[in-house]
Amino acid sequence: MNYNFNLKKTLIIFAHELKYMLRDRTTLFMMVLLPIIIYPLISVTSAYMFVKSSQSVKSSKTRIIINRDYGPFTDSLRRYFKKDKINYEIKFAALTTSEIQSLITRNELSAYIELAQDFEKKIQASKSSEITLKFDLSNDKSSVARTELVNAVRNYKSELVDGNISRLNISETLIYPFDINNVNIASPSQIGDSFLARILPMVIIMFATIGAFYPAIDVTAMEKERGTLETLLLAPAGALDIMFGKFLAVFCLTMFSIMINLLSISLTFTHGFFIIQKVSDASRVFNIVNFSISPFSIIAIFIFMVPIACIMSAIMMQVAIFARNFKEAQNYMTPILLVFMLPPMVSLLPGYSLNFSSALVPVVNLTLLLKGMLLSDYKISLALVTFAVNIAFSLIALVAAAGTFASENVLFRPSEDIDVLYFWKYKTLKVNQELT
Repeated sequence: MNYNFNLKKTLIIFAHELKYMLRDRTTLFMMVLLPIIIYPLISVTSAYMFVKSSQSVKSSKTRIIINRDYGPFTDSLRRYFKKDKINYEIKFAALTTSEIQSLITRNELSAYIELAQDFEKKIQASKSSEITLKFDLSNDKSSVARTELVNAVRNYKSELVDGNISRLNISETLIYPFDINNVNIASPSQIGDSFLARILPMVIIMFATIGAFYPAIDVTAMEKERGTLETLLLAPAGALDIMFGKFLAVFCLTMFSIMINLLSISLTFTHGFFIIQKVSDASRVFNIVNFSISPFSIIAIFIFMVPIACIMSAIMMQVAIFARNFKEAQNYMTPILLVFMLPPMVSLLPGYSLNFSSALVPVVNLTLLLKGMLLSDYKISLALVTFAVNIAFSLIALVAAAGTFASENVLFRPSEDIDVLYFWKYKTLKVNQELT
């Protein structure tokens, strides 16, 4: 087999592979229609349903049971609920924990209030007592009711303190020496950037992995399954020409998928969520959050994704060429898919930022760099180190893929079934042949 490299032949194979894959409707759907239509539709619909369900839970009736009726406390609850326009229902009964759980499960109870023994006498005698709230955090309505009741009980506590201050004729500053004012100095754009910095790097890298998955299988295992790989190897082109031609096709489709996904996600976040504001009462949420991605960030993300796309394309082709058909390729490629999808989740972890150590780890370095770029908190030197490291790993992956494609033992695998230990058996076979 000829292993010489010829750029002209490589480009001819690249054009042939690219043209063939673009004819495939499945490839076009996964790369174009899915990002443009499905992702925004799912994102906006999910967000809208979340907003509406949250509003539905909050507007539903809050059913409360108190172990006994104590007038001043019950009246305080009613005043608070009426002031906050909370739809409520208060009943009185002494219940056990199992009964409370049963009622909450049947949606007949939201939360239970248990006044301590001699609560009334201790309050009247200006002694300390306690109120116990029982709820179920696994139940949405009970969780919301818990927040409402905590605020209502605190309001009753403040009323008692104000009454004692007035009765004892003492200064309020002795009890309330200072107030706490919470002021959020972050702008809506900063809050939106913080959210995007956690989500966007992970989503883009995951979509890039999926973008390289099917093209890599199509130019390797599917060629074997269709029986066209042998015909291609008979052409006056070397194994490296064929390998690099196929690699360029997979790489270009991966970068095209990244571009489409990046534009689709950017438009979804910057414009799509405002549709929810128009069709629901979620304006309060969107008044404190503003999603925006600058054109510079989009271009920078696309450029820094180039070496990662190269690594993904080379590694996936190298693994997929061992398979003899599509099903077998999926079995081999699934672990590789997970390896590329798990590291980007580091963007969700608080406190992690790009440093020199993390800049040496592929995929992780890009995730943290994109996170810093969206937050406008990164160093040019670390960005260059990240790009150089990923370029180096991409070259290593290309060399490894070229070595795999140059082996006839891989390209012409035996027809019998081979178990998952094939990679080990392949190495053993290669060593034995060299010894022979």
